Amino acid sequence: MDLTHDSSPPGQPLNKSTVPPPSHVMLLILIVITANVLIVTVGQPKTFWEWSRLLLGALLDALVVANVLTTWLYPVVATGGRKLRTLFRKLIEILGRGPKLIALVLPFLLIAGLSSPWWGEKLPRIGACPHPTQLRMLSSPESLDTARQLAQRYERWTAEIDGGCPTVSVYAYSSPASRSGEAFVESWTANSLGALRPRPDLWLADSSFDVRRVRAMPNVLDIEQRRIASSPLVFGVAASTIGDLLNGGRDDHLQWTDLVQKAIKLNWGLVRPDPTASPMGQATTAVMYGIENPIDPALARAIEQRVGQSLDNGRYPLGPTADGLSVLCHHRQLVAQSSKVRPPTAVVVSEQALLKFNRGDPLGGECGRVQDAEQLADPFKAYYPSDARSLDVTLVQLKWHKLEPARAQGPDGAAQGRDAYAEQRDNEANAFGGWLSGKDGHQALLEAGLRPQGDSAQVGTPLQLQEVNEAIEQYDSARRPARVLFALDASGSMEGPTGTGGVSRFDLASAGVLRALERMGERDEFGLSPFSTDVVGTGVRDAIPLGLRDTPVREVSRRDATVELLARIAPAGDTPLYRAIAEGLTMVGGSNDGQVSALVVLTDGEDTASEISLVQIADAVQVSGVRVFVIAVGDTQCAFDALRTVSAPTGGACFDADLETLDVTVADVLSALWRVR
Repeated sequence: MDLTHDSSPPGQPLNKSTVPPPSHVMLLILIVITANVLIVTVGQPKTFWEWSRLLLGALLDALVVANVLTTWLYPVVATGGRKLRTLFRKLIEILGRGPKLIALVLPFLLIAGLSSPWWGEKLPRIGACPHPTQLRMLSSPESLDTARQLAQRYERWTAEIDGGCPTVSVYAYSSPASRSGEAFVESWTANSLGALRPRPDLWLADSSFDVRRVRAMPNVLDIEQRRIASSPLVFGVAASTIGDLLNGGRDDHLQWTDLVQKAIKLNWGLVRPDPTASPMGQATTAVMYGIENPIDPALARAIEQRVGQSLDNGRYPLGPTADGLSVLCHHRQLVAQSSKVRPPTAVVVSEQALLKFNRGDPLGGECGRVQDAEQLADPFKAYYPSDARSLDVTLVQLKWHKLEPARAQGPDGAAQGRDAYAEQRDNEANAFGGWLSGKDGHQALLEAGLRPQGDSAQVGTPLQLQEVNEAIEQYDSARRPARVLFALDASGSMEGPTGTGGVSRFDLASAGVLRALERMGERDEFGLSPFSTDVVGTGVRDAIPLGLRDTPVREVSRRDATVELLARIAPAGDTPLYRAIAEGLTMVGGSNDGQVSALVVLTDGEDTASEISLVQIADAVQVSGVRVFVIAVGDTQCAFDALRTVSAPTGGACFDADLETLDVTVADVLSALWRVR
């Protein structure tokens, strides 16, 4: 509409040229549409871009309104004086240019308005971030690093699409399979072991056979699961020696049993995670025994004999801490001490674990990221047998509110019943699973060393629960029996209360011993040796001599004799810790091909009454052939050098036990030396 050349005298009707042409009207309509697209797609403005887009849409609408108003008002102004008409013409001239200029950038404004959900949120948010939904994700100790890595990636992703504010906060934590299983049975109630940790909303299971095992338990809530990734089981051999295994490359279609027997024939070391410590240990045991044919008991015994020899010779970890990463961590330490491990040692682990080792990633414990490139000079070469199998990593969603609707709570802890916050957690948990199944989640899984579900590069079929159970049943028959002496601190400090109904530390430790005896195999041996200065002589009493489970003690069963003894002991005196360890090493004797020997020491204090020094006892454990496990409770901790010095070099470990879970820790350590639960 061009009003700048109107020459109509005051009081005369408008010329025809003052009527807006159709093209101008269409342009105004397009501007209105663009303005409202910009406004409507904003929703709740959060970022700088969203506020800017909202303001721009409002200005475009204002421009259209101004154009319309000037058209309506011009007949009135036209009756006024010349100065007023001139001023109004200038205003119209300015407004008239606006639509023409906007027409040039109109397509770009539309594209910006429609595409902003993908890129606009990357700009800063104005105002404080709302409180994110809290999710809790359970994993095995072996997979804790993976769980945390995925959780952090997901939190960052939600922040990227929501103006820099994460919509969810995922707390990842671990629990041994034995404790998690019992907690699932008891629905994570206050009386269950799971009360020590929060109820999980998600469970990152190492394999679907673990999930099926939980599903078979009584009183377990309904769960939803999705397979998100896999990790093939591999036979890892140093790159410099794999030619010997494969006969110069001619044997490239070997099965698992072929590989194991060739390693034994070559007199190589052979190690794998402990089946009592992790699902990976159970899975690797199953494939080593052979999946496609019935298990050969003679082969299983030969494998366990070679594995036992290799673990002892290299002082690899054994028992509840000996998962795949711990075994590889110890191997890395051996490589650091000597550029090559002799004899060559093959490891059977998951592809993900081997990849972490080869990349120099942290493996937990004392194994941080490798800084010395020489330690990576001879990496493991992964061999994939022709009968390859895999661990299928599974994400499980747990909906506790279906069991107890009234327990759902909001972020401030206020009870909200079976309502908004419980459903919000469900939605966020489901969204996390969906993200893991999408492009960004697949990238995160790849970076964690896993093969995303649906990826074309899948290797091996997932192991089934029945296959694993059959192998573990055979393992319990083929494994070396354990000869275990439990040295129990009976000093006065063990009379101290635990905060659990007035029960003493000694009472809880006793309960753990009795609990473990129920899991003892018929070929295993057990003995109990309390120690304190209140005991006559050296301060160490051979109360329950070492013997087989079914061998009676003083004409009663070993368990009944243990119950009777523990009931009679009244803790008193000081702590001759080093003397107890020295005497225990002599009592139990070293490991051999026929048995594994272990000394389990429980104490709540440092040595206060031995004539033996730490240096002397450290030398003694090094040459004893006995694995020393220490359970530290109360004022003492595994951070003390003395406890690590007497345990770690033997292939044993030190455990910090909470007072409330002392009995559980004692049972876990002892049971892991005897059989798979």
